[in-house]
Amino acid sequence: MEKMPLCGGTVWGMMDKNSKIPLYKQLYDAIKEEVVSQKLEEHQPIDGEYALIEKYHVSRTTVRQALGKLVEDGYLYRRQGSGTFVAPVKHQRNLQGLASFSSEMGLVTQKQSSKVILFERIKAPLRVSRALGIRENSMVLRIKRLRYMDSAQPIGIHDSYLNLDSWYPITQDELERRGSLYSLLEEKYDIFMQDADETLEVRNATKEEKNLLNLKKPDIVMFINRVSWTQYKQPIEYCEMIYRGDKYRYLIHLHNEKRSI
Repeated sequence: MEKMPLCGGTVWGMMDKNSKIPLYKQLYDAIKEEVVSQKLEEHQPIDGEYALIEKYHVSRTTVRQALGKLVEDGYLYRRQGSGTFVAPVKHQRNLQGLASFSSEMGLVTQKQSSKVILFERIKAPLRVSRALGIRENSMVLRIKRLRYMDSAQPIGIHDSYLNLDSWYPITQDELERRGSLYSLLEEKYDIFMQDADETLEVRNATKEEKNLLNLKKPDIVMFINRVSWTQYKQPIEYCEMIYRGDKYRYLIHLHNEKRSI
């Protein structure tokens, strides 16, 4: 089915030249609303500069300011020689609470899923043993999964190392049926993740990550280390999470405890 260019008909309405809000900001807000509400498909082309100028009776400078800001803020993207398009939606994560991927993404969509690509007991590498406070080469359960949201393209990789005693076995079949590792541990053994520390950095993807995430240039990924503690204050999970930079973002809420006058 042919995709119609953005701005067909009266999607955005007319600009109010008597408003105190600058024209470029009015145009910016209108386009942004269409993108955020997902009324427009990802990668859908928008009208060119001249079409927008004619439709809204604004200057070329106004159109360029609005489109430039939308590109800068990640709502649109440009492809040289082809035009301007609607950027893919970035799935947002709130850093104020600890939750599993399944629970967190379930608040956004019902279409999240995972694929287990590695499930085995191994000797803990040095970085893992240090993070979990166990002896090097202690046995841990390694679970590596691809994470999906709304499409056949994976948005992330979770590589977890679990310090689970042999008294608390879990199987790959159980995990695949339940979907959420945290929910499985809580329901089967009344073990839940109460606290976690995370570090976050942006880097280039490795060759393996490029292949697993089907990445082409740019190949920037978000890399997150997480150590999780149970309600008994025991470190139980070390996890390395890799997310596509064009599909994922973090939200951090900051609060000033000092009372203002």
